[in-house]
Amino acid sequence: MPEKITYMIPKDHICYFVEKVVNEVDFSDYDDKYKDKPGCKAYPRATLCRIIVMAFTDGITSHKISRLVEENIIYMYLAGGYKPKYHTISEFN
Repeated sequence: MPEKITYMIPKDHICYFVEKVVNEVDFSDYDDKYKDKPGCKAYPRATLCRIIVMAFTDGITSHKISRLVEENIIYMYLAGGYKPKYHTISEFN
């Protein structure tokens, strides 16, 4: 994501805490598992985890998350430019 997007998010917003905590988790085993599989490239597990944790703190269901990563600046930031669809989110959840 462009750095400018953070100018639109308050510096004390909880999304930065969510990002920090999730980024400390090692997802490399999971990411490596799906790395060389045929088909579409898998989303990074940390990305999916960040948006799901944020949605949980906001009290949002998985049906709405896929729309938020396209329309909401906080979810766009946490998704890092990815736009996972509902089925991907619900399967990860």
